[in-house]
Amino acid sequence: MKAIILKPVVWNSNNYTKPSGHNATTGFAKDYGYGHEEWNNSKNNIWRNQRIFHTEHSEKLLNYSKSGELGIIPIASYDSVQYALGIATNVYDNSKEQMKIITKELKILERADELWEVASVRKRFNNSRKSLDTHWKKHHKWLLWRCPENQFHWS
Repeated sequence: MKAIILKPVVWNSNNYTKPSGHNATTGFAKDYGYGHEEWNNSKNNIWRNQRIFHTEHSEKLLNYSKSGELGIIPIASYDSVQYALGIATNVYDNSKEQMKIITKELKILERADELWEVASVRKRFNNSRKSLDTHWKKHHKWLLWRCPENQFHWS
């Protein structure tokens, strides 16, 4: 059995190539001023011919992803309008060990500079780059999903 799901992500005005600082009202993005999914359309998220991206998950989604029988359609709401942002099929989850390797090879830790450019991030970290860096070292590895590069399309 296969599953295709609509998955809400934080709104991004930079076409999901880097964080934009949209004012989130709940969750991780509200707490920290960014969401890990804000890089989902980055051309730098290609690892070993796989497109790497992130959304939140559930155990059910992880079960489908074990055999690549998961499809994800990221959606976001802006100004009371829902947008389908793209689609990923044949999606697998990345283990913690894989995420560690992926983030090292893709130099994700260096994205802290992109985060620091965002006013909402600086605000959440009280204009302390040291606080952001400490947080980012702990949280930069969240790139949960991968799929073949040719099965990831962003609108």
